[in-house]
Amino acid sequence: MKRTQLITGAAILAMALTSTTWAAQSSSSESKQSMNPTAGQSSMKSSLSHPDQQFLQTAASNNAAEIQMAKIAEQNSTDPNVKNLAKQLQKAHTQANQQLQRLAASKGIAINFQPTASQQRKIQEFSQKRGDELNKQFLSLNVKGHEQNIALYEKESQRAQDPDVKAWANKMLPEFRSHLAMIRQTTPQAVGERTKPQTSPQLKKEQKHHRKMESQSSSGY
Repeated sequence: MKRTQLITGAAILAMALTSTTWAAQSSSSESKQSMNPTAGQSSMKSSLSHPDQQFLQTAASNNAAEIQMAKIAEQNSTDPNVKNLAKQLQKAHTQANQQLQRLAASKGIAINFQPTASQQRKIQEFSQKRGDELNKQFLSLNVKGHEQNIALYEKESQRAQDPDVKAWANKMLPEFRSHLAMIRQTTPQAVGERTKPQTSPQLKKEQKHHRKMESQSSSGY
């Protein structure tokens, strides 16, 4: 009889300990999740291929670098043409990253919306420029940057496996081509080139398309 009571008591004690341990683990897990609300999201498996994810990350970093550089140019340049261009590019690339953020969220991936280390160094160097040197470098870096962006988006528009990523890359291409045309047509007054460049029919068409894209940027990706 005593032996039966001892066995029963031991079983009850073991069940109590197991219940207490589980409760402690559950409480600890909930506490960690409350301190890190994105923990559950990071574990969500994305349907995107690695190349598609890499494209979105590169696009986000490029946009972030462009935004920071445009802010510096708008603030430090005394040339009205350069300041106006910087303001337009800053707005356009901010909207591009907002669209990209919604797209990435819909695919369950986390994107770092910061420039790369290499881009940060270039931004830091650019922030020290003033006058003619700032204006010339801003235009030169933007021509090169937008040419590289166009090549990147053209490649993704052909190879993307996800249809939404592919559609977004195709949507952005005309806008970046319009940016490149605007940059090439911008004449800094500060370097003595005060003659207004002739606007070609093709550029007029691209600028019209750019304005249309800006008006529609709040919808969709």
